[in-house]
Amino acid sequence: MNIENNKYFSELNEWYDDIDMYNIIGFLHIYGNVSFIEIKKIINNSDEPSISKLKDMSKNLILKNTKDTIYELDTLFYVKDGPRATGRRKHIKTVLFLFNVAYATELKIRLDFDYFFKNNQDNFQIEHIIASHDDTITTIKPKDLMWNLSLLDGRTNVALSNDVFYNKKIYLYNNRDTCKLLPCTEAVFNKTFSTNNNNMDFWSEEDGCDYIKKMKSTLIDFLY
Repeated sequence: MNIENNKYFSELNEWYDDIDMYNIIGFLHIYGNVSFIEIKKIINNSDEPSISKLKDMSKNLILKNTKDTIYELDTLFYVKDGPRATGRRKHIKTVLFLFNVAYATELKIRLDFDYFFKNNQDNFQIEHIIASHDDTITTIKPKDLMWNLSLLDGRTNVALSNDVFYNKKIYLYNNRDTCKLLPCTEAVFNKTFSTNNNNMDFWSEEDGCDYIKKMKSTLIDFLY
């Protein structure tokens, strides 16, 4: 192994061992379309790149692509149809996955990007926690806002369809070995972020507010 290859190998090992860096690189590769060749250039442009410098560069790329979304969490809404639909859905998926990356890093969990994205990022779809067409539940806030959105793999999303929260929760628990549950989605249905756990079988707007608060604080801590 020559000196140049040895340098790259050493850096890659360092990135893998550092959970923060591993998760950031994975996010950038999947959602920022940053190739490993570009990452290699970052190493090339510095004699002795430090982990902290690479983190700063990576986080700047994340901020460039998602900063507007982070500060719009209370008003960001899902669009099903129309000319804005595709772009808006991609926007929401990006920030929801970034939240999962940040939360996993907070828990010191290395996300298995190969498992979650074996084919492509479109494996994951936006899930309404309270089904958007569930007329039995009346909410003050529109159900298409972020307080009521999470990510599920496509197959699980189809299986849950427009079922109620309790039935979705039971299905996810019974099929936890086959569902590709991201950490924040699992936390949502376990109501981990909720401060009031009097009713574990129902998702309320209060739960949604706690969810958004956690999303904001986790993203801010992660990115700044």
